[in-house]
Amino acid sequence: MSARVIRLVPGDTIVHRTTATTKLLWLPVVGSTVAFTLTWPAIAVGWAATVLIFLVARLPLGVIPRPPRILIAMFAVSAVLATIGGDEPVWFGLGLGGLYDLIRLVAFSTMTLTLGAIVGWTTDPADLGPAVTRILRPLGFLGMPTERLGVALILTVRSIPLVADELRLVLAGWRTRPHTERRSRVDDVAEVATALVVSSHRRAAEMAATMASRGGLTTLRGQASRLGPPDLMAAALGAVVVASALLLR
Repeated sequence: MSARVIRLVPGDTIVHRTTATTKLLWLPVVGSTVAFTLTWPAIAVGWAATVLIFLVARLPLGVIPRPPRILIAMFAVSAVLATIGGDEPVWFGLGLGGLYDLIRLVAFSTMTLTLGAIVGWTTDPADLGPAVTRILRPLGFLGMPTERLGVALILTVRSIPLVADELRLVLAGWRTRPHTERRSRVDDVAEVATALVVSSHRRAAEMAATMASRGGLTTLRGQASRLGPPDLMAAALGAVVVASALLLR
């Protein structure tokens, strides 16, 4: 899956102008509400909001990554096992209840992942740390290091594309190596994983050295947290989705 899922797609739409704090609050509230009901009408409402946000953000279809083959294979195996398990309703002698539940779970999971990807496509990674700090600020009275949690989130988000790039380089180098003897797939995976860990540690050491030369952990700075019309519109849309999901359960 492409690392572009967590990279900013430049734009000046309402979705882009919505603050990171609002997005990070909107996603779990809507997602947990749909998960609480988990009915087809509620999932349909969630998907309608997801498609609407995607269109309003004017995101190109090219940002949508292709699912890896192993994920498709796992879904196919799960579908076969769910059908063999059998459950009502029964059609043509096959219990499709398990398959029905699996498809409903996949539809909800895909919706949640798409919403999370939209947040990554429309939000500057530098704004995520301050947003987390603001959301967790009440926990600071209990001694929780909210500032460090925000810094850790920024480093995690910015490191994922680096790890993805390193994986592509390691795989490219591994494919060009001559393989004169037959090796098992387990040995190949272990070899690639070892090279990826070593390369990632090297990247982490370079990042740590760069941060140390710039003074170490500094105060988080990002987009202003003042709410505006885009945030109010996002709150209104979230309220509509939540109310619709609860009424259609």
